Amino acid sequence: MSDEAHDELLVNDETPPADRIADDPPRHTPLWALLSGWLLGLEAWLRSHGGEPLRKAIKGFWILVAFIGIGLLIGPVINKPISLDDITSSASTATERWIARAIAVDYRVELADDGTLIAYVDERITAFFPDDVDQSGIERVLATQYQGHDLNPSNISATFDGRPIDLDQSATPTELTLTLDTGERLRGDHEIVLSYTLQHLAYDITDEASGQPAQLLEWDIFGPRWPTAFAKLDVTLDLPQQLDDRLVRDPRGGVAWTLLASSDWLEPEPDSPAGRAVYAFSNEQNIPPHANAWFSVVFEADSIVLPERSTWFWVQTWGPAAPLALLVVTLLLALAARAVAWSDARGRPWYVAQSEPPANVPVRLAAQVVRSRRGLELGETLEQYAQLRRSASTDARRTALERLGHAARRAGRLGDLPRASRRFSTAPERREQFARGLRRVPVGFVRDAFIWAPIAITLVQWGLVRQLSFQASIGEVWWPAAMVAASTVIAVVVVAIALSARPLTRQGALVRQHLLGIAVFAERTALLERGTLRDPALGYAALLADPREAGETIADRVEAELGPESDPYRWRTPDFVTTPRLIVRALALLALVGTLLTIVLVPSPSLRGERYASYGWDLPGIFYSQVTSFTADAVLSRDDAGRAVIEVVETVDVTFDADAPMPPQVARQWRNGIDGQSFDLSIDSVTLDNRAVPHVIEPDLDSTLLRTTLAEPLEGAHTLRVAYTLGSAAVAVDVGRDRIGRAADVQ
Repeated sequence: MSDEAHDELLVNDETPPADRIADDPPRHTPLWALLSGWLLGLEAWLRSHGGEPLRKAIKGFWILVAFIGIGLLIGPVINKPISLDDITSSASTATERWIARAIAVDYRVELADDGTLIAYVDERITAFFPDDVDQSGIERVLATQYQGHDLNPSNISATFDGRPIDLDQSATPTELTLTLDTGERLRGDHEIVLSYTLQHLAYDITDEASGQPAQLLEWDIFGPRWPTAFAKLDVTLDLPQQLDDRLVRDPRGGVAWTLLASSDWLEPEPDSPAGRAVYAFSNEQNIPPHANAWFSVVFEADSIVLPERSTWFWVQTWGPAAPLALLVVTLLLALAARAVAWSDARGRPWYVAQSEPPANVPVRLAAQVVRSRRGLELGETLEQYAQLRRSASTDARRTALERLGHAARRAGRLGDLPRASRRFSTAPERREQFARGLRRVPVGFVRDAFIWAPIAITLVQWGLVRQLSFQASIGEVWWPAAMVAASTVIAVVVVAIALSARPLTRQGALVRQHLLGIAVFAERTALLERGTLRDPALGYAALLADPREAGETIADRVEAELGPESDPYRWRTPDFVTTPRLIVRALALLALVGTLLTIVLVPSPSLRGERYASYGWDLPGIFYSQVTSFTADAVLSRDDAGRAVIEVVETVDVTFDADAPMPPQVARQWRNGIDGQSFDLSIDSVTLDNRAVPHVIEPDLDSTLLRTTLAEPLEGAHTLRVAYTLGSAAVAVDVGRDRIGRAADVQ
């Protein structure tokens, strides 16, 4: 802007004219003012304590965090679980480290005074060190977190060949590594005894067999890692009588390696001490490294007092939400900065009506100042028409008028928005306004943080998602999908706010006030409706008016001047998105949304038909029962209302597997309707060996499912009898041209 134009705009603020219009600053909410005040204070403090070097250091920190996130996203997996190939290949290298000839582990379970569970553990390991193995001790890894509880390992001690030995302990949030090191190379057999105490091994469950609340003590004897082969295993579990009396069923213990497993139901030892119940199991097979050995004990609900969830559980469960919360706060701060700290500079506290355009500010540049995307073409075309020489030929004037009419018809229409936005964003005046000092790009510590911090945090979150995808789930929080998606959206918004903040300078604010004055003049004089189309101020007035209304007004005036020979449809250029095209695009988007909703909400058709749950293996325990015979007695009658009633008694002979790892169950399923008509099926009685059996009745698609919920395992042959009634058993069917009734199937 020239010095003369600048001086023209800078009118003496001390002597405002009488016809001035107040231009009061926006009144921000207390929250925005408070947050912006914090940001301005932080910016000032950082500038005073570091300047440019500190700014570069902070930016470098966030770039480093971003690279860490990229490393987590595309780099190697940290603490990657052992794969099946790793486990199977370890069998061939088992002799390259020490081998456990025999392992004997004793668990003595007690209830503390507060009702919580304590387990005293003694491990006796006969370790064999081959001659070609260079090792001076062993390493044992214990879990410190289990099912959201702190296990609090304590009273840890060890002996080596009968002599006490010190243990080196190193802990992570979830594991405790015990290193027994003799300081010398070991050969041959050695006896190692490790003793420790664990707490809170039990946790609440819903018993899969019975569906009732229960408590489970299920423990992997070898812990998080056991990279050692062994030849013999003996495990004893010593329970107090008060816990043994509350067993839902007998305990179970077993050993597994890859897909091979063996487990048995355990019975109390005959020589158990008074007031105690001792269970034991053993394995005398050679087992390769990375095996599992466990015992599982199910107690009645409320048998054991459980502690509160551990701090680490909440950190693991809700910790991933911390970046999301941080980004939400960052979004609020960015909005406050955009509204206050990065707001437009103040011009004069007033402005006046203006009838003349601002000097040396063409319409295209003025459109950038007031950010008039949709009015840019109309204002530019009006300016070009106003600048048309009066000596121009009739054809030139008519062509200019037609171009003006076309621009006016397009102005403000939804179909013209893509084209108008593209022209506005790519206009050279977008850069010119910065070169002429009408707008500025904010710089500083806070803006750098709003740009780099969301990018870095989001990359770290995506990296964590990738890393955690290899680990077992630790909570019910649906964090990776929902939280990371929300964080990504918020990060994009915050970065967009920071990058798009381009406030007006003092000079730009004065130009804006001049344009506001033209808008006031146009409103007072009805410039758009009655002013000449060659008025130089008309194009500027169109920038601040409603683009659709201004366009229609100008278009009507142009068509009236052109007469009936004007073509009213030539303004629809190929890049104008017409209503049919908008409808097609909207339908395409709706089709995509509808497809996604259909996939999520509508059950798959493949689940319907005759594939009922009782025919599969998904029901707990059904795989371990076999039907040997089936009979059904049905009686057809009519009730008082004349409806067909079928009373059925089914007798099912089943054999339960003696080696089943869980209580075997029986399931029966019947159709409960045809073509929308219900059979009104009701279950009258369910017995097993002439005794009532616990069961549940569940709807399953168009059928009714009955399944037993035996809490204790049974074996051998048994007889299940089910009595049920179809209260409305007849349905109408078409046979040729006749419509007849047919009784429902009883199976």
